[in-house]
Amino acid sequence: MMKAYITSFGIVSPQGSPINDSWLDEMILYHTSLIRCIEPDFKELIPPIYLRKMPRILKIGLYAAMMCLRNQTSQPDAITTGTGFGCLEELEKFLAQVIESNGKIMFPTSFIHSTNNLVGSQIAMMTKNNNYNMNYVHRSFSFENALTDTMLLLEEKQAINVLTGCIDEITDYHFKVYGYLDFWKASIICNKELYSIDTKGTIAGEGSAFFNISSEYSSENPIINGVHTFYKPDNHEEINQNFELFLNSSEIQKNKIDLLLLGKNGDQQFDSIYDNFATDNFSSNIQIALYKKLCGEYHTSTGFALGVACTILKNRKIPASLVVSGNSKKEIRNILIYNQYRNTEHSFILIGME
Repeated sequence: MMKAYITSFGIVSPQGSPINDSWLDEMILYHTSLIRCIEPDFKELIPPIYLRKMPRILKIGLYAAMMCLRNQTSQPDAITTGTGFGCLEELEKFLAQVIESNGKIMFPTSFIHSTNNLVGSQIAMMTKNNNYNMNYVHRSFSFENALTDTMLLLEEKQAINVLTGCIDEITDYHFKVYGYLDFWKASIICNKELYSIDTKGTIAGEGSAFFNISSEYSSENPIINGVHTFYKPDNHEEINQNFELFLNSSEIQKNKIDLLLLGKNGDQQFDSIYDNFATDNFSSNIQIALYKKLCGEYHTSTGFALGVACTILKNRKIPASLVVSGNSKKEIRNILIYNQYRNTEHSFILIGME
């Protein structure tokens, strides 16, 4: 797979948006098991006439996309998006209407807004973009599949610049239902202490991230060297085998990786997977950073992680809010993002600088 360059990105998250180089230096604290995005002033990038009837997820997604595109001089040749669950709030409204009216009196707005391709289509309409537009709804593979599609479009020379993003939201009903399955921490905790409480569950999160990805060479921008996904590995050996395959396809040696950006989420049932992976494949002084205490757990959190990685490479330092261990004096040139969702969907993303 060819290399691709991230020329700009936009993020809306529980840690705000990256408006300057100090983003993430100070961690925004939450004392709850559910953390939501800090909503920006949407009117800065979205005309007020569009905002009046927009659902919240669309506002967040459009703002992140417009933030990414605001300094671009040309239209993207394609738009690819990923979402784990799509527009949950609007879907819940529509289903409530069906139940309450017994299917007789229906209003179309919530149904229209409940479709999973809502954000990608609205970006195209707002920017008057008639090019390739694809949305992926593959749970925790959603963003990675959108990213893979982008890499293939660039490799096949069907596009030069692609807008690639992801978005997921958390609703009270969704939080409640998954709480019955012990997905979340049973007691209210501070997100700063997420990794110090050795119990089941994690904290729920949400967010949106968009990236302008180009095939045009640029020594000043981060490079995506590869994306790899695999499903339900049987053991640690299978995870390590997939990692070796990924390294071979990316043509990067293991000792060239300077930082592991891991998706540990504080759930004692699954965090040991990351510990075993790091122990099996890297020396004890490898730098490790953990990002989910900042954004919470959701299906497309790797979009937030990719934004964090871009920030680290651009500023040549790890933000103070990230948990870090290992040799902090080593210059960071290549970052491996490894995420897994309850030991089902596993993914690697390798990003670096030339």
